[in-house]
Parts: sequence; structure tokens; C-alpha cells
Amino acid sequence: MRRAAGAAGKSEAERRGAPEGNAVDITFRATEFEPDERLVRRAQQKVAKLQRYLSDLERADVELSLEPTRGVEGRRIARVNLILNGRVVLRAEAKAADPFVAVDAVVDDLKGQVLRYKERREDWRHGQPIRPEPEVETEEAL
Repeated sequence: MRRAAGAAGKSEAERRGAPEGNAVDITFRATEFEPDERLVRRAQQKVAKLQRYLSDLERADVELSLEPTRGVEGRRIARVNLILNGRVVLRAEAKAADPFVAVDAVVDDLKGQVLRYKERREDWRHGQPIRPEPEVETEEAL
């Protein structure tokens, strides 16, 4: 079987998720368990997609941990911090029995936060009121 042409042309830095050009720097940390390579890749890909909405995203810190529970299997926790302009702006946390589900949930939560953040920032930058003011009729218009 042949490899896809796109995968062969990627550098080692691109496969690891390291920044190259305008890519976001994603730091990944796992505590209490050892994640497989597939989970790390999935988390990096999902978080990197958030850059579509935030052009000034500098770094994303992803942390996966295991929370002990009374059940047989512990609960996985996914936390993500997004750093814009040198400070933490957005953060989210999700818990699930499956680490892939936790990663998907935290990225979905962050996507909503990013869209709200971007909408508020654009309203503030343009000086537009959040609600349009009602038009006032004047005598000249009558």
C-alpha cells in the first residue's frame, strides 16, 4: 500500500504539532496515566482547529488527567487554556469516562467561548452598540 502524498511531505515538526510558520504552539501534558499517540494527535488536531477563529492565538496548553472514582475505571479530565497576547484568555474543562470524548467536549466548549469572545471584541473595536438604536423620526422626514 502507498502512503498519501501529503503525509510524506510533512516535516517532523509538523507531525509533532510544533509551530511552523503561523501555526499555534500546543503544549501537551498528561498526569496519572500514559496516553497513546492517537489520543495526543487527536487532541493537537482538535485544538489547532481553533486557530481558524482566533488569528492571534499564541499558545494552547492541553492537560489530560485521571480522576479516581469509586467505579472500576477512573474518569478522564481534559483541560485547555488558550493564550492570546501573552495572557490566558479562555479556559475550559470536561470530564468523561473516555479520554477521546473528554477532548471532543472541551474543544466544543472552547469553540463556543471563542465565538462569543470574538463577537464581543469586534463590537468593542468598532464602537458599535450591541443593540441597534431605534430610528427617531424628525419633522423634516414627515
